Amino acid sequence: STCTGAFGTSRSDYRSMTIAPFFDDVWNVSNRLTLQMGIRWEYLAPWREINDQEGAFDLASGKIGYHKVPANLPASLLPLVIQQDGFYPEGIVKKDLNNWGPRLGATYNLTDKMVVRTGFGVYYDNLNLNELQFMRLVPPFYGSYSLQPNASTLVLAETLFPSIDNIAQFPAPFSIGPDNRTPYTTQWNVNLQRSLGREYLLEIAYTASRSRNLAKRYNVNQADFGTTPQITRLPYPAFQPAILYSSDDGTASFKGLSVRLEKRYSAGLFFLANYQLSENRDNGSGEVEANDTAYRTNLDADESLSRYNQKHRAAISFGYELPFGE
Repeated sequence: STCTGAFGTSRSDYRSMTIAPFFDDVWNVSNRLTLQMGIRWEYLAPWREINDQEGAFDLASGKIGYHKVPANLPASLLPLVIQQDGFYPEGIVKKDLNNWGPRLGATYNLTDKMVVRTGFGVYYDNLNLNELQFMRLVPPFYGSYSLQPNASTLVLAETLFPSIDNIAQFPAPFSIGPDNRTPYTTQWNVNLQRSLGREYLLEIAYTASRSRNLAKRYNVNQADFGTTPQITRLPYPAFQPAILYSSDDGTASFKGLSVRLEKRYSAGLFFLANYQLSENRDNGSGEVEANDTAYRTNLDADESLSRYNQKHRAAISFGYELPFGE
């Protein structure tokens, strides 16, 4: 039989902070034109483990670095770590102080029955809490091993899990990019509305968005192509060939053209009909694309239509007041 175990602390405490001042104002430039402008600045402090039990894999040196080097490192791990306090800042990821989110909106009355509206904005995301594991699943806070006892040997519970000093090989660490920026989305739209008579409204709209710095993981220890033994083709042969790395190389984009026809309530009836032609593209909307990137040297190779892409979308809704009853 095979027994697999893991060692490390049983819990982690994390802390973070968010600051987001926002300024906004509206100007009636003329009887036809109205502008609305604002700006928002966000500071999303990196999550940090309050006992400094966190680390990451350094791509340049091929070793594990920490904010505070753990005490009593096992001898088998010493050649694989950077024995320097403060190699990484608290929380591993550097502070991102450049999160400016402008807003702009404009409305212009072409005629008494026709109006054009447009808007633009930049919006920031919070840190995906799932990425915290990429700071914790790092030796010596994490490890695994397999025990294959001889069939004739008695297995005792008190000796089932050996000391970490007796672990011959540590697993490949998870890791996160210390220069990762806060994920953000840029959105913009423009639409034309036209009243048709007293009861109908026609709208044609174009909407688009562009997302960058999204979380995307890939194996930085993926073997190079070739026919020689795998260990000779690994970028970091001292570790197992699976160092999952959380980067900010995820991208996404959307664009859509829609038409809407609305009948205002009259004679007991209203309805709304909408059709949209759109396209979603990204390089990480599925489990495979986000975690099992095809090539570590070309993350754009995963870009394609999103898993949730829906080219055509239509909806009709209506309400009718029955000609009887209260």
